[in-house]
Amino acid sequence: MSEVARNARKSTTIGDLPNCILHTILEFMPIQDAGRTSVLSKKWMHIWSTLPHLVFGPLFFKYVSNIGASAATIIHKILMQHTGNIMGFHLISITCKLAQSDVDQCIIFISKHGIKNLTLDMANDENYMLPNRIFTCATLTHLKLSRCIFKLPDGTKFPNLVSLQLEHSEIVNHQGSALLSFKA
Repeated sequence: MSEVARNARKSTTIGDLPNCILHTILEFMPIQDAGRTSVLSKKWMHIWSTLPHLVFGPLFFKYVSNIGASAATIIHKILMQHTGNIMGFHLISITCKLAQSDVDQCIIFISKHGIKNLTLDMANDENYMLPNRIFTCATLTHLKLSRCIFKLPDGTKFPNLVSLQLEHSEIVNHQGSALLSFKA
């Protein structure tokens, strides 16, 4: 085989694509499948752990339910292995209830890792109460909340927020009384 043919053949493998394209491909997969790509080669070993957008949606929660694992534990492990910025974090838990403290830990982690786009849709019986840290997150530009409550602390800034979408959520005052309530 000629050197030109070898180079042409080598440049057509998926592993030769830039990381940003590999990330785009992996973002179309459920996160557990994206993680499985780490066994493909040395290059792929860490690609999934640098995904800029993390989606924990219905497919993830169905997978967790099928294997009988704790969703919070798996999410925590994924976040602890993640390197680089997290531009998008989408936690869409329609069937699985997550503890307030587990979601708080996720928000604290992502707020330190460049989060720009945050979606929370919680299945809990009680609405999820946003931690105060989210109100001062300098990188957050898009916030979508469903089944959440937030108490606006004094000096609430949302320094760079461009878009806020609320469904089945409430903004409450310091006494816990609803100031605004949003239904779909």
